Amino acid sequence: MNLAAVIIASVFAVIAAAVFVFFMIGKADFITKRTANYYKATSAVYLSAAALLLILSITLAELPTEFIVIAEIMIAFVFVFSTYMLYRIANQLGEIQKEIDEGRVRSSEQVAREDAEFAAGIEDKEDSSNDA
Repeated sequence: MNLAAVIIASVFAVIAAAVFVFFMIGKADFITKRTANYYKATSAVYLSAAALLLILSITLAELPTEFIVIAEIMIAFVFVFSTYMLYRIANQLGEIQKEIDEGRVRSSEQVAREDAEFAAGIEDKEDSSNDA
């Protein structure tokens, strides 16, 4: 058993468990009712990956420490990136919903009408340039 790899994997497993508990409690401002389950799922995947690496570091004697370090950093990166993207998408959806509630969003019929008017304007310009 590679003791350094086990220690590193244990530290990351504890961090993953803390993150999982944080998202399960869900007291942060950015966790909404709509996105809470997604955050829980990403933290559960992070925890399971960290636990798997801990089990691998304990059971495989020849597992290099570099593998554990690189794998843990990559797992953490994937978790942070997916959590950030969930946060960003949730904010964008919230802004869109606010614009809809305020009536600042155009309907599909308005957009189709404006597209038809724009296309008609282009055709008129092309006809006038061909006549000259």
